Amino acid sequence: TGYDVRRLSETVGIPFFYSASYYPGKYILRSALPYSTSLRNMLEPDKHFLIVICIFIVCIGVVFWKQTDRIGKSVVRLREFARKADRNEPIDEDVYYSFPKNELGDISKHIIQLYKHLVETKEELVNEQEILIAQKEDQARIKRQLTQNIAHELKTPVTSIQGYLETIISNSDLSEEKRTMFIERSYAQSNRLTRLLKDIS
Repeated sequence: TGYDVRRLSETVGIPFFYSASYYPGKYILRSALPYSTSLRNMLEPDKHFLIVICIFIVCIGVVFWKQTDRIGKSVVRLREFARKADRNEPIDEDVYYSFPKNELGDISKHIIQLYKHLVETKEELVNEQEILIAQKEDQARIKRQLTQNIAHELKTPVTSIQGYLETIISNSDLSEEKRTMFIERSYAQSNRLTRLLKDIS
């Protein structure tokens, strides 16, 4: 199987265009035409056709380049987004809108939406934790204040009772009138202490 543009015929002594085609199991088809100017013109490639083919190839190349360039830019933007997300760097809003309107662009936008939702949820959790910590600190502060106030309020009647009783015990020659007055004051302070304990409970 093959062809030869100018094969010299040993029989006739002039060049021929010669071709042979093999059909398996059947036969070989051979053909020969004298190589003349008309045949040469017929066998020469059409220049207009070649120009059209070249223009078509260039157009196809430009279209493919545009498409691959768009895909390449989407991949580069997505890679840049992944790098920033990995380092917890702020994501530009322009990145979200700069993807082309194709399948890769839709997937990229969806990934960025999921990431933004994740970041917002994380920020909300951090804010809630800060609020909880502040509430706990307030509760601890109120508890300290309450404990200090209780201690201060209880200290006054207890100190008064102790003072009156110590005076009665340490002064045996105390008059009955003074002794009775100190006991009544101690009783009044004990009643005050009872009311304070009731208020606390």
